Amino acid sequence: MKNIFLLGALLIPTIVYSANDLERWNSDVGRTVRQTHSDKLAQTTYSEISSKNVTVSQDTRTVYPQIETNAQVAGSRTRVVAEATLVVDKDKVWRDWNNKLSKFGRGTAAGLAAGAIVQGIVDGVGWIIDEGGKVTKKPNEDDVTPSHEYYYSIMNSDGKLFQASTADALCRQYITDSGMVYDGLYLSAKGEPMACNGHRLPSTEVYPFGLIQKPTNPSYDPSAPQPENEEVTEAEKERVLKDLLNDPKYANLAADMIGNTYSMGPENPEPDPDVVNDLKNKQKDVLKSDNPKGDGKTRTDPKIDTGTQGQADTTPKPDTGTGTNPDTGTGTTPTPNPSSNTGSTTNFELPAFCNYAAKLCDWLDWTQEDKELEEPEKEEPEELDLGTIDKNRFRANGQCPAPIQVNESVRSLGKSVDFDLTIEWTQICNVAEDTSPLVLLISTITGLLILVGGGRSSEP
Repeated sequence: MKNIFLLGALLIPTIVYSANDLERWNSDVGRTVRQTHSDKLAQTTYSEISSKNVTVSQDTRTVYPQIETNAQVAGSRTRVVAEATLVVDKDKVWRDWNNKLSKFGRGTAAGLAAGAIVQGIVDGVGWIIDEGGKVTKKPNEDDVTPSHEYYYSIMNSDGKLFQASTADALCRQYITDSGMVYDGLYLSAKGEPMACNGHRLPSTEVYPFGLIQKPTNPSYDPSAPQPENEEVTEAEKERVLKDLLNDPKYANLAADMIGNTYSMGPENPEPDPDVVNDLKNKQKDVLKSDNPKGDGKTRTDPKIDTGTQGQADTTPKPDTGTGTNPDTGTGTTPTPNPSSNTGSTTNFELPAFCNYAAKLCDWLDWTQEDKELEEPEKEEPEELDLGTIDKNRFRANGQCPAPIQVNESVRSLGKSVDFDLTIEWTQICNVAEDTSPLVLLISTITGLLILVGGGRSSEP
């Protein structure tokens, strides 16, 4: 049924709204839509709002989510889309991904994109994640274990003891702790490490520091097993994730993390509640402004779709101007190369029928609610060749049929018996005439029940 209405809707002439987005934003209709959306956002859940096509600035300090809200105005479904400008809260980002790390192992990561990002995190920092969401790391090879027969040690002037499985690891610890720059090992003539080379800034002169000892490991056990992976503590997760979001080496990974955190939809079905509130508040802030782009609340003028007009969205083009801002593009953007046809980059999309006929679609959906029970399989009717039917075989009129004479002869036991029989229809016709009103009444009631759906098998 709904398909019939949809087909009819496509035949209705559609008006392309050609006015400026900002003019439409501040029109009487636009202000009504804005107020309705603002009122709804004050009480809506996150399922009533979406955030997609999220762009992150190169410095990962700013995020531009495309926030979309929907609301009914005068029976029509309206939509507001705004490419908001938000300052990234990296504390919320790392907390979001700390939570997703544990979910990933249970196979509940928010989509394939989130799963790939989680894998990028653990691979980038050298972690391991199992199917249960447990995050571990390989043991530090520099630590002294029972599998080492010897180890290296240094004691500084304050009596602090440094130990490591290798001389190089020992000196790195010792020199760094002393506030110096490490310059390698000071070796003996036989090539044995004797001290740690380093220098104190701002000087560049290198001197040997400390006296390296190589004692026997009292815990040495040649049959000792290799140390197992260590579980990553929550404190270490926090530290590593914070460093990752601010390390230029992981800029692309950090942008992916931020973009996913500030998205709401299939790629992130369980967004962080604090981020959701940020998005809702930003959208409410945009709706209150008569010039959101000029006020710095959005990167482009927001769009309003009232559902009664076609929405002509222009595909965004990268800014190749000479401005100083690499993210927003403050320079002059050249006109796109014209095509052989119109030179326009505008993609017009017919509005959905249910946008401007919301009540009707809701009613149509309601009429289909009781179809949850499985319907019996319908048998395909057999095709009948009308050419094989003798159209003169059956005749009918409004009169009772005439009596039929039957004359038959049956031969049995060498004898022949003749039968003369007359079939009278008068009594049968009299009964049919008397009962015809009742038959017509039952047929009429049955037909009405079929039309109004009163005979549904799913009714209690």
